[in-house]
Amino acid sequence: MLAFFYDLVVLAMVLFMFGAASTLWMMVSTDSPFISDPVGTREFIFENEFHLYLINWVVLGSVFLFYQYIYPMFKRQTIGMQITDITIVDEHERKISKIKYVQRELLKILLCPGFFFSFGKDKRALYDKLSNTYLMK
Repeated sequence: MLAFFYDLVVLAMVLFMFGAASTLWMMVSTDSPFISDPVGTREFIFENEFHLYLINWVVLGSVFLFYQYIYPMFKRQTIGMQITDITIVDEHERKISKIKYVQRELLKILLCPGFFFSFGKDKRALYDKLSNTYLMK
């Protein structure tokens, strides 16, 4: 849970920084006559230059995907896991393959409520049980 908390904090900070930068870029790139009025500028961009909103959301989505899925696929740890010194291993306590990591993450997305089943005696999430992975310190 502590690693998850650290991941949320770091992800929020990263998304805030990229969101601020991409919003600043969007405000500078617009041809809005309401540049001193943020509400008017937002409405102008939404009505006349919607592609700027799309670019903004693509940038934020890409940052999220990189932080949450692509970076950990190569390191086998998120930043929160690195801080708490936790790693994902298979049933033989070896580092998992990229395929196994992708399988675990897809199961995590599909079985999101399955997290609440992890409070049993072995304290293992349902997606970890199905993908035969363990979190190890």
